[in-house]
Amino acid sequence: MPLHNKKILICRPPDKCRELLAALAERQAQGVVFATSTLEILPCNAALRDALEQLATYDWVVFASPYGVEAFCHFADSLSLPAPDVLGCALGVVGDKTAAAVSVKFQGWSVRQRADNLQTLLDNIASGAPGKMVRALNPTSRDSLDKIPVQLAKNLTLERLPLYLSKPATGHTPEELGRIRQERWDAIVFGSPSCYDSFVAAVGSDCLRNATLATLGATTQKYIIAQGFSVTIVAKRPTVAELLTALEILL
Repeated sequence: MPLHNKKILICRPPDKCRELLAALAERQAQGVVFATSTLEILPCNAALRDALEQLATYDWVVFASPYGVEAFCHFADSLSLPAPDVLGCALGVVGDKTAAAVSVKFQGWSVRQRADNLQTLLDNIASGAPGKMVRALNPTSRDSLDKIPVQLAKNLTLERLPLYLSKPATGHTPEELGRIRQERWDAIVFGSPSCYDSFVAAVGSDCLRNATLATLGATTQKYIIAQGFSVTIVAKRPTVAELLTALEILL
């Protein structure tokens, strides 16, 4: 097995690591989770309430992660909003897990567009309406506003509405941090730009300089490269299966 006895450090929230941990164990690899962040729903302010209550004025609602779906559902319930599909909003999602989250929370809402990253999704939405102005709402995290920039076509306007934020996980012991810094990892996997930032805040960046870095997609790869580090392993799509394929090929 290509991953036999490999040590893989996974930098993600623990509840998002179960599938990858199980897959690594099946391949006789050692997966270790470093909890990087927790998610916190933002308080409902007037601007957020106004945007959500004007949901019917948007042509599209675009989700980039399951977290965005969960946060949106939280506010939709608390504000007693009508279901987006009833209002006629088209649905765009990034990744299969986001689509699955929508199918659980909003069973009557069908995915109109699906892509592997937010930029491609927005480009596809804009190109599908030539000559027409399109208005889209992107319920997202506060972190993504700075860490995941997008470029918009001339016929697309996008409101990126922060509903939650990613907070660095706390409670790491000095012993745990020391092991992370000193261990010789065959690969260090980052699930998002926020996971990278939380790791560096807790552990520092020195241990990354000679490490093999891996990401679940191109968005996180680009972010880490912008911080001055090389990313050797990138999943072609943001799925565990694609990440495992990339790890097996390059390790």
